[in-house]
Amino acid sequence: MNYVFPTTFFAYLDLLGFSQFVLNLSAQEEFQKDPFRKQQTLLYYYNVLEPLVNGSIFAHKSIPSPENVEPIKNYNNFKVKISELNSMIVSDSIFLWTDDLSIEGFTKLLHVVKSIINTNMLWDFGFPLRGGISMGSITYQRIDWETPKINAISTLVGDALVKAAAIEANQDWAGCMLDSEIVEYFKALDNSNDTIKYLEQQNLINHYKCPLKTVPSDAYVVKWPEVKGKVNLSLYDLPITMTFQRNGPILETSIQQKLQNTLDFVHSLQNILD
Repeated sequence: MNYVFPTTFFAYLDLLGFSQFVLNLSAQEEFQKDPFRKQQTLLYYYNVLEPLVNGSIFAHKSIPSPENVEPIKNYNNFKVKISELNSMIVSDSIFLWTDDLSIEGFTKLLHVVKSIINTNMLWDFGFPLRGGISMGSITYQRIDWETPKINAISTLVGDALVKAAAIEANQDWAGCMLDSEIVEYFKALDNSNDTIKYLEQQNLINHYKCPLKTVPSDAYVVKWPEVKGKVNLSLYDLPITMTFQRNGPILETSIQQKLQNTLDFVHSLQNILD
C-alpha cells in the first residue's frame, strides 16, 4: 500500500559518530567472539532511541496554535488542534514528516525535533544530532508478505527527503537548519513575517549564522536548548562535549570544529537571555 504526501514538512536527523561507534564495536575482539553481545549492545541503544522519538511525538500530541497569524497580538489566543506526525528510524537516521503544510503540523514537528536533539545531547548514551528540515513530497510504501521470512518492505521516497538530507550534510555542527523555502512559504501564506515571529516567540527557532562546510549562511535553525528563564547554558558544555567524545578522545580537527561550532551556538543563546 502506498501512502502519498504531496506536500509535507520533512525532518532528517543524523546521529554523528554512530557509524564509527558500530564499526568500533565490530573491531573489538570480545564482540567478534560473541556477535550476539554486539547486537545486544546496539539494541540497547535503539531500545532507548525509539521511545525517545515516540515519546517526543506523544508528548506533543496536542499543540497550541494561533487562531490566525495576523496580527501578532492575537498569538496568545490559542486553539488546540491534533496534528499527526509520522516517523521512521533507519540505523543512524531519524525521519519525521507531517501530513500537510499546516502551521499546526510544522509547530509540532519543531517541538519534536527540539525535544529529540536536546534529550539526546543530555543523556548518557547520546550522540550529537545534525538535521535539516525541508518541504515537498513524500511517498511511503509498505508491502506485507505471507511468507514468514519477509514480514514487510518499507520504502520512503520523495524530494522532501532528498532536500532535507542535503541540508543536513552541508552543516558543520550539531544542530538543525531550516530550508529557506519554508520561511518564504509562511511569509507568502500570511503576507507578513508574523508566523516566523510566532515560532521565534515560542522558542522553537531563531535566526543564526549557521556554520556550513563551505561558507556560514544566515538561516533559521531549531532552537533546541531549553532557554526558559535565567538558565545558565554553560551547563550544556560538558554533556555536549561528552556526546562528541562518545567514540573516545577527539583527535580530528574537523570534529573539534563541529564541537566548537555547537558550543558557540549555545553560548550565543546565553547572550540573548542576559
